[in-house]
Amino acid sequence: MSLLEKEIDSIELANKLDAQDIFAKFRQEFQIPLKSTFTKANNEKEADEECIYLCGNSLGLMPKRVRTIINQELDVWGQRLFLVLKKIKPTKQSLLALFLTCFF
Repeated sequence: MSLLEKEIDSIELANKLDAQDIFAKFRQEFQIPLKSTFTKANNEKEADEECIYLCGNSLGLMPKRVRTIINQELDVWGQRLFLVLKKIKPTKQSLLALFLTCFF
């Protein structure tokens, strides 16, 4: 039986399509909120369930690496005045380092 012959709302079809999803490996790269973040869970199992993200009018789920990148930028920004006065380039590769190199 081909995919087209299956019921469009069947679990079987959903599981088969999920198994063929070439982007599934990227799911672990995003911070997916748990149901317990938004509602009171009825039990422990439900509290640990991930939310289903359906909002198409947003930036999307936050990539897990963003927090590290932003903290690196904040560290460089905090040293900006010293770097500009001493005309020293930041040691870390960052967007701020690129900005300072281009404009100062």
